[in-house]
Amino acid sequence: MTVPAVPVAHGRRVFRNTLFTGAVGIFSLLANFFVIGEAGRKLPVDAFGVLTLALAFSVSAGYLTIADLGLQSGVTRFIADADGRGQRERIGEVVSSALAVLVTTALGAFAVLIALSFVGSHVFTNVQGAALQNDLHLLFILFAAEALFGLPGLAFLGVLQGLQRFGWVKVVDLTRQILYTVVALIVLLTGQGVLWFGVAMVSGTAFAAIGYAVAARLLCPEMRISPKLIHRDALRPLARFSGWVFLARINGVIWSQMDTIILEVVIGVNVLAGYSFAARLQSAVSYPLSLTAAAIVPAAANLLAMESSARLRELLVRGTRYTLALSLPVTIAALILARPLLVGWVGAKYASYSGPAQLFLTYQLVTCTATIASTMLVGMGRVRQVTAYVTVAVAINLVISILLAKPLGVSGVIIGTLVGYGISGPLYIRLILRELSMSLGEFVRRAIVPIVPWAILFALVIALTAHVFPPQGLIAVALCCIPAGLIYVAGVARFGMTGEERSALFGFLLPAKSVR
Repeated sequence: MTVPAVPVAHGRRVFRNTLFTGAVGIFSLLANFFVIGEAGRKLPVDAFGVLTLALAFSVSAGYLTIADLGLQSGVTRFIADADGRGQRERIGEVVSSALAVLVTTALGAFAVLIALSFVGSHVFTNVQGAALQNDLHLLFILFAAEALFGLPGLAFLGVLQGLQRFGWVKVVDLTRQILYTVVALIVLLTGQGVLWFGVAMVSGTAFAAIGYAVAARLLCPEMRISPKLIHRDALRPLARFSGWVFLARINGVIWSQMDTIILEVVIGVNVLAGYSFAARLQSAVSYPLSLTAAAIVPAAANLLAMESSARLRELLVRGTRYTLALSLPVTIAALILARPLLVGWVGAKYASYSGPAQLFLTYQLVTCTATIASTMLVGMGRVRQVTAYVTVAVAINLVISILLAKPLGVSGVIIGTLVGYGISGPLYIRLILRELSMSLGEFVRRAIVPIVPWAILFALVIALTAHVFPPQGLIAVALCCIPAGLIYVAGVARFGMTGEERSALFGFLLPAKSVR
């Protein structure tokens, strides 16, 4: 039976989801930043390099993330579609079908990682010494166990995201972060080594999988999971959409992990720790992108089901503007202060990686403009075109990285990443504007122009502050950002936001004016 869908204030919901996700995420970001900094100081360089290598093949952060076959995104989209059409009885069919596939792929990932645990020391010959080889062997076994609960848990995460219940997702994520932080710090402060640090990571994944399942059941009592609900009518559209997402995921995994493997083969495991910290700094700075992007796929799918083109255009403008407003100051500050930030974070032994870190952060400046465009295209079902663009970018990245790794080292593989996305990013914007019948001039005027002048002023003020008062240590780095930050926030709040958005920011629950 079809129940009339309840109209959703998407501008309000995206704004609320963005702020709530950000509040919880900032805590997780700071906690992770602290834990990884302690790991960089406490763990030997080569041991952290071995952990980085093992993680490159895990289901949570490596090549085997493709084992979800794109089903999490598929579940998110079709749950949002069912909810938008008032057809909640379809939810059980979607989840049961996805869960059956994910359990199967989890067993496959488990087998692959167990095999790597036995052959890894022979494949990765730059991992030298019995102790490091044994750590690599045990870490692969540990991440094999992670696959058994991490992959099935993604089906329930897709339910929560499809229903746009990001508050519940963040409650689970926050609890997981606290658990991981406590266990990891105990491991590091008691000198237990890299293997037990891996145990702390896996324990967090296990808790999250259970938490997502419980939350999905509480929020969606209509959801029934049964082998009887697995049939072609549910699998066919899910597989068709998820298949393209899977191809895009393959490209994404190759994109994110190719540098680790190229560096290990061409140079050795000794540079992986420094590369990892530069990459993690970029990843931490990229967090503001996820604040808006996480809410965009289900919102775009829901609006498409409601055939609301005007609201889709507004979603693109607001999402891009919010993303730029949050991302640009963080990225610029980290780029200008990269050296004191790295030294204060993981120690002076990694100071030489400030140059690669700045290259990574330059890549971040390129991505923040097109992130919402590419995410909306996925939510609108334009996965085939997105996959084609990503494939071109990956091929360019791979070729340049291989060519430049030997002469330029870590910087060479990052240049490949920068060039690859620099080509594909504008293609995402061109496609979304064509889909929404929106001009480039309107997009630039409404989404980019209100933010960029204040970002430039922010950069000038922070550079001047750092020149007059050179920061030493993380506290000094943070203090150095305060004058520029105050000017930026005041300028964007006054001139970069509409009156309704300012009211929503300060009142949090006040919806923006509806778009017809």
